[in-house]
Amino acid sequence: MIPYRTWLKTFFVTVVSILIIVTVVDILLQRGLGLRQVPLDSDMEKKVYSLIVSAKEKPTVIVAGDSRAERHVDPAVIENRLKTSAVNVAVSSGEMISVAKTFKRYDILKDKPILIVSATSFQYNNGAIDHDSLSMDSVVEMPWIQQILVVREKLPEMAYRKIRMYLGLSKNKKLLKNYAEKGFVGVEGKLSATVDQLVTIGIENGKTHHPWYKDLRPGGPKEIILTEAIDRLAESGCPIVLFNPPVSPVFREYIQGSWIDQFEKDYSAFLQRTAQQHPNIRFLDFYQNWTDQFPNEDFYDIQHLNRIGARKLTAILCDRIAEEGLLRSK
Repeated sequence: MIPYRTWLKTFFVTVVSILIIVTVVDILLQRGLGLRQVPLDSDMEKKVYSLIVSAKEKPTVIVAGDSRAERHVDPAVIENRLKTSAVNVAVSSGEMISVAKTFKRYDILKDKPILIVSATSFQYNNGAIDHDSLSMDSVVEMPWIQQILVVREKLPEMAYRKIRMYLGLSKNKKLLKNYAEKGFVGVEGKLSATVDQLVTIGIENGKTHHPWYKDLRPGGPKEIILTEAIDRLAESGCPIVLFNPPVSPVFREYIQGSWIDQFEKDYSAFLQRTAQQHPNIRFLDFYQNWTDQFPNEDFYDIQHLNRIGARKLTAILCDRIAEEGLLRSK
């Protein structure tokens, strides 16, 4: 029989050797495949290809970003109010870096369209590492050691996501897809939650179950990636309307004065500073500059507008575009 200590030593050396090999292969693949230039959000790439690249008429207004653009900004309202063509290529959990990479890949900004882009705060929190709060586009922007430090609590899940990413790159992509309402995803229903019902989110002692705010660590690599993505879009010279979306009054009441409220205010200030670096970016802050124009009935959950609320928000965005003369400046 193999002595226990010898077996343990052999097992340890084998595990370490495998980890070293996997690490080296991962680093070489990321560099060799040039993943910092390859769009990795397949849902966003499909929308961009189907609604813009393969379209006979290129849109004048493009809506991009995450679910709070996908479900909050209706191209039909834009076309009716501004009398110009529009599409919505935003996707659930879509990050700014994914927008920048996908638009670069297909040279979407060469004709200088007007961009309306949402930027939700999970992109600013390094503790938001669930699969729908940390994209692979963001991951590959980080140095390898930084990737490990950011996702240290979910290394097995990240390893699985990377395997799927590499396997997906080897497949032929089917990019054409039919999208109703020019990519807009309107949601029916009205929010009926009360402040008392929101206690399940939890905001005591800096802890919460909400995925955007878990293990709150603002700034760091996510801030760098988000800043660089905004810079890349701005360098195109396109007129950009960047907005921090509204939240429901009941959620605002629940978090008022809390650490989540302060984080959202700090995030708004970050977006404002970043936007001010670029003359072609207009920043609209619906979190800080809150009014009663979006009651609870305009939301289907605490942070997403329903179809009625989306029409209101889109109208406000259109009015800003008209007031700024962005259509005339094209």
